[in-house]
Amino acid sequence: MVTIKDVASKAGVSVATVSRVINNNPNVRRETSMKIKEIMKELNYTPNSVARTLSNKKSNMIALLIPDINNPFFYELSSSIEQNAYENGYSLLLFHTTRKEDDSVSKFLKVLYSSYIDGIIIATKLDKESEKMIRKEQIPVVAIDRAVTAKNIPSIGVQNYNGAKLAVSHLIDIGRRNIGFISGPRQWSTTNSRYKAYKDEMKKRKLPERVVYGDLTINSGAIATSKLISTYPCIDGIFAANDLMAIGALKTLLKRNKKIPEDVAIVGFDGISLCKVTEPELTTVAQPIKELGVLAIRKLVEIIENQISTVKMKHDIEMKLVIRSSSMRKGD
Repeated sequence: MVTIKDVASKAGVSVATVSRVINNNPNVRRETSMKIKEIMKELNYTPNSVARTLSNKKSNMIALLIPDINNPFFYELSSSIEQNAYENGYSLLLFHTTRKEDDSVSKFLKVLYSSYIDGIIIATKLDKESEKMIRKEQIPVVAIDRAVTAKNIPSIGVQNYNGAKLAVSHLIDIGRRNIGFISGPRQWSTTNSRYKAYKDEMKKRKLPERVVYGDLTINSGAIATSKLISTYPCIDGIFAANDLMAIGALKTLLKRNKKIPEDVAIVGFDGISLCKVTEPELTTVAQPIKELGVLAIRKLVEIIENQISTVKMKHDIEMKLVIRSSSMRKGD
């Protein structure tokens, strides 16, 4: 039976180098990688992934837990994480945890902890049982987005409060005084931070609050907007807690023959690609989605491969306001 040692011997390289090629690690010269693959084919060598995992307790697999794959933000985030995982020699397992309140993340963690997973990235809200499990187990975990409030877990987040403040200040600066806010679910820290920024900025400018709630989908944004303009007909600006609800707001206003931005200016939050294809194009507070993926993988791999226990616990990224047609000042 041909072994990995046989391949390494014939190729004139170490067993570790052959292992890197098998695991698609990019840190191997292209010429060397091609040579090793040719020898593997010549010797009819097929890596036994199960045996390899059992022997070294390392699978080169990373799990990602997200709450809603239908949301373009999480699709784009997953794509970035997958690409960066691959570039670091890891494969990605994606788990869709859904947005149900009673759907505990702990049940997914139990499955992962009984498998040979090298690390986990969590982008969904953690319950107390899940946090307790993470602290107890030895598998490295990095939290991003909605999971960043978890205690004693390395996290990559964005400055939600400051980003939302940019949105509200922009609407005020272009002359809007009756600004409505479409918030997300109350149980999520991300939307709560965005709501707090709206509330603080409106209070600072001595302007009235107009708040409705959605569930971060386009349809909920449309329904919330109908309620908003029915309750407050004077609305001349809308800030939505995410881009999908902002798109729902835009659709509803256009159906009611409202001119955007002349009658109502709209700003979303996230910076998803869909903002560029709406008509008019949507102003948004853009999260650096690709950078989130890069930093999440970098931090997790650092913990996995170097076994660093003193890794920086929290990393917050600045936001950027991208102004487009939905909130242009008259004359711009």
